[in-house]
Amino acid sequence: MSSNLSQDDAQLARLENHLTQAGYNASVISHQRSVATGFLQYLEQQHIPIESVQPLHVTKHLRRQLRRFVRVHRRSPRSLGHWRASHTGGIHQLLRM
Repeated sequence: MSSNLSQDDAQLARLENHLTQAGYNASVISHQRSVATGFLQYLEQQHIPIESVQPLHVTKHLRRQLRRFVRVHRRSPRSLGHWRASHTGGIHQLLRM
């Protein structure tokens, strides 16, 4: 687990550096890092190495996050498309690296 944490930390640091170099706003970087962190935690819970991630894994993670959103806020997001885009950007950036 500690090797996963250090590997995850390294991946998140690379993501943050990439976004900084690309000129992203600090709040966007923070949000995308948070989303990527959640996805890495999901992968660890499911025992899925990041190298093996398939689109279905992203979809399942998003479904889980949407259920959590509805449970916490007691409603669906006002715009499902906007919500989805805000929760996939960090994941897609992470997977590209």
